[in-house]
Amino acid sequence: MQRTPQVTGAAVPRTVPLAPEQPDSAPPSQGPSRFRWRQLAAGRRVLFAVQALYVLLFCGWLLYRHSFPGPDVIAIFLLIFALIAARGLRFLQDWTPFVLVLLAYIGLTGVTQGLIARVHYGFPIMADRAMFGGHVPTVWLQAHFYHPGQMQWYDYAATLLYPLHFVVPLIVAFVFWWWRPRYYWPFVVSYLLLCYAGFLTYVLYPMAPPWLAGYMARIPPVHVIVAEVNYGGVINPVELGQRLFKTNPVAAMPSLHAGFPVLVWLVLWRVWPRWGWASVIYPLAMSLAVVYLGEHYVIDVLAGWLYAFAAFAVVWRNERGEPGEAARPAPDRNQAAKLKQRPSGGFVARGAARVRSRPVA
Repeated sequence: MQRTPQVTGAAVPRTVPLAPEQPDSAPPSQGPSRFRWRQLAAGRRVLFAVQALYVLLFCGWLLYRHSFPGPDVIAIFLLIFALIAARGLRFLQDWTPFVLVLLAYIGLTGVTQGLIARVHYGFPIMADRAMFGGHVPTVWLQAHFYHPGQMQWYDYAATLLYPLHFVVPLIVAFVFWWWRPRYYWPFVVSYLLLCYAGFLTYVLYPMAPPWLAGYMARIPPVHVIVAEVNYGGVINPVELGQRLFKTNPVAAMPSLHAGFPVLVWLVLWRVWPRWGWASVIYPLAMSLAVVYLGEHYVIDVLAGWLYAFAAFAVVWRNERGEPGEAARPAPDRNQAAKLKQRPSGGFVARGAARVRSRPVA
């Protein structure tokens, strides 16, 4: 008995054999897949709840202790956060460069006495006066806006902003490491390049900040505002940092307080072009703050910007950011190949006419 295809709807070639359509993937509501999907969703909810509880406990502990988290505390916090998510070993492996930077910075303080002996005072003063009509911006700002014993809101804001130059890059690096792994190592490399370039400049050309020049009577007296702001029982973040780390008093040129925020801004702008440019507020606010606080001259700030642009240009020149591209998981090539395979026996055209057969006498 001969069988001929009968077509319902649009006509199809007679040579097309029958082939049942197969779904690309089973919906999550079928059998064991549904159970595994529910298990995965429940595990993610539990993990998120534990992480949120840990963050709340950590913030509560800081408020109870009346302390501001230093870089070492932030690093330990992020490590424990990664351990909760079962990514502790990878965290230790990928974050070793930041530990090395901390050790290098602490080791640099061992040559502080030799640097103070050959510190430079004159160049930044002349440069700032040349740019601002004979005025030193730090002296002018403090003379017009700082009132000893009567702290204003901007005094608190500038003092809180001051130590964030080290904390914010750690947070940005952690965001990349956790959610945008593609951009983690370029950020780390550019960050390390900027750090070591600054460290090398400090050793070759130690320069006094405005407060030290004022103490040595090279310019009118400059208040060390970060040490004079009273937080009403809360430990001053800068004072806390000086307790934990022996700072370098002649590390003014270039200003990494200005350089790090510029690097963060450039990276965010590259990774998220649509809104990253708005983070320019951060470097501008930090630059104004360090000049007002008496920690850097404007020429130091400009040098920090230049170093940041150079580090970014060297590392990120071939990187391109597209919103959300790194958030999507990489496609499974094997699965894609399977989807492209044609079923044995012929083609199946979705949406085409259905073919059925019936016996013909």
